[in-house]
Amino acid sequence: MIEVSSLHDDVVTKEEFKYSLEVEVRPTLFETLCPWSRCLSLTVLQGIAQRWIEAVLKDKFPAGVTFANALKSGVILCRY
Repeated sequence: MIEVSSLHDDVVTKEEFKYSLEVEVRPTLFETLCPWSRCLSLTVLQGIAQRWIEAVLKDKFPAGVTFANALKSGVILCRY
């Protein structure tokens, strides 16, 4: 028989882990591949991503729409 932990135990474990100072912080795959990314602002990174998406799709993002809102519906990414 498979033993399942209680929700309470899981929440307690999560909270203990969340505030543990011994947690090893590893870089994301993007940070590993592009170590300079930590030096760039979110706006700059979004601009880089937007230009790449526009180049692949051969289409511009809608004017006056933020990067996040343009991608939120998924319509832009479904065009390819």
